[in-house]
Amino acid sequence: FSNGVEIVARQIKENNKKLKYEVYAEYPQLTGSVDPNFEKFNQAVRSLINAKVSEFKKAMAPPESEPTPDAANVPADEPMGSDINIGYEIVLAKDDLISIEFAVSSYYAGAAHPNSYAEVVNFDLQNGKPLKLADLFLPGSKYVQTVSSYCVQALKKQSKEQGSEGMLDDDWIQRGAAPDLKNYHNWTISKKGLGITFDSYQVAAYAAGPQDVLVPYSALKEIIKPDGPLGQFVK
Repeated sequence: FSNGVEIVARQIKENNKKLKYEVYAEYPQLTGSVDPNFEKFNQAVRSLINAKVSEFKKAMAPPESEPTPDAANVPADEPMGSDINIGYEIVLAKDDLISIEFAVSSYYAGAAHPNSYAEVVNFDLQNGKPLKLADLFLPGSKYVQTVSSYCVQALKKQSKEQGSEGMLDDDWIQRGAAPDLKNYHNWTISKKGLGITFDSYQVAAYAAGPQDVLVPYSALKEIIKPDGPLGQFVK
């Protein structure tokens, strides 16, 4: 950023001994600017993180028919049991555009494994609004099909490279990366291409973890909106 604008990390920490859960969330905020569009980004991020934390805490609250445990009766060395952890990666940060990917992991005591997934914030700082995938491409272009076609081929290639030890399955890929907009809600903007994240279970078993595909702008240049957010990256 120029003009003294900086990204600072904010945190939410909570340790609830009564209900045996922990909250740790870290998220970015922009400082050093009086531009209202920068504050709109800050608000969008805060709203997302607060919603995730509130959702977790609501799930941890005991039913009304059950009394709230007394913290005095909880041994000091007893494990907390449940938690939510939110971190982030800054994929792109420019005066006119910022792209953030959050990693959300929540665990409820007794579950087989944590529930992990991605959330993204792509924000047009010039116009003060969150971006939709459609904002990147020419009106009427079959952008979902184009992105899907590239991702399916890339994932199948990854599957072949992994061989018998891999956990990617062609049928699973065909479903989870199909040209349906709901399959492409986790996307980020980088200087090299459009990053697509497929959550665990989407194109492979949970043990395989999330899968990532970088769609180069060269594969999208025919449908990218020249005066849109990606126009500056297309040569």
